Amino acid sequence: MLKKLLKYDFKAIFKFWWIGALTTFILSFVGAGCGSILETEKELPGAVTVFSAIGMVLVVLGIFAFIFFSELLIYVRYYKHLFTDEGYLTFTLPAKRHQILSSKLISGFTCSLLTGLIAVTEASVIILTTFRKDIFVDD
Repeated sequence: MLKKLLKYDFKAIFKFWWIGALTTFILSFVGAGCGSILETEKELPGAVTVFSAIGMVLVVLGIFAFIFFSELLIYVRYYKHLFTDEGYLTFTLPAKRHQILSSKLISGFTCSLLTGLIAVTEASVIILTTFRKDIFVDD
């Protein structure tokens, strides 16, 4: 029964989570482009520099917003599934209470872990692209 509970928990969480993950992953490439513009040694117009800096700040805020809303999604799912009318129906399933709680904990931990991995990947893309001249020095 734990497998079925996990299946439906993952479906419920990842139904919205993947949209945020994909959006912030695309935003990381936008941030990498903005960072590359800011790190160029050429003289660029002031407006380009200002828009690149604003873009970089918005990308970083977007990554933090993804982390926040991912965790919020886990908490709301836990609350709705256990403490509202939906929770009443959950406890009528032929599953033991520890299986229901284990399902919530496993799916929440997995989603948090994936969120962290995606955030680290996005930060790596931005840092490696922005500072590629300093990191990959040709000797």
